[in-house]
Amino acid sequence: MDQKKIGRFLAQSRRDAALTQAQLAETLGVSDRSVSRWENGVTMPDVSLFVPLCQALHITLDEFFSGERQSQTPQAQVSARHMEGYARYLSRRTRRRTAVLAALLAMVLVLAAVLAVLCTDRTFFTGRCESEMLSGVTIPTPRRCLYRGIGGMDEFTVKLKTLRQPDELDVWIRSYLSTLEAIPTPGGPWGDAVWYDAAQNITILQYRANNDGLGFVNTVYITYRAGHIPGA
Repeated sequence: MDQKKIGRFLAQSRRDAALTQAQLAETLGVSDRSVSRWENGVTMPDVSLFVPLCQALHITLDEFFSGERQSQTPQAQVSARHMEGYARYLSRRTRRRTAVLAALLAMVLVLAAVLAVLCTDRTFFTGRCESEMLSGVTIPTPRRCLYRGIGGMDEFTVKLKTLRQPDELDVWIRSYLSTLEAIPTPGGPWGDAVWYDAAQNITILQYRANNDGLGFVNTVYITYRAGHIPGA
């Protein structure tokens, strides 16, 4: 179906019928803009307008679909075939639009999921600072970072350990904390306890585990200050 050709034919047929776009639009109960878009091949008339449009322009349905005058009297089966072809065209166009909308919706959902993960992550790093040790624990070189929480800029937050298996998380954290000196801080800003690491002379104020891989990677972060800070 040549939509541009049909549009040119509609425009010529309207002029042959001595009608303006406004007059044809009024006859069909549509706007001038709609008629203009038909004639420019931008859109096609609604199916319900096919018959009244052909009547107003003194053309047949076959001539409308072919975009040209026919010298012989058309047969009914030809009109039916054209109607079936147009129905298939509309069906394909609807499927394409549905596919595009589905793809856009999927992109929006993925973006929303990513934003949700980022918004719940309270730590924003100015540079990469991570450690993937298989044994032992060494605090990485501290990077100054903005921590959105209690304590402002007096603390460092670093990525301490990345675990691929979620069930390893609690075991690893308990094992790590058991090597440190627990300092009770009931009612303190960092909770009921902090932990002092004598080997590195730092006080760990807080630890937390983030899911950084949408279910596949779990990372342990710690926030700490230099030195032994009783009661933090």
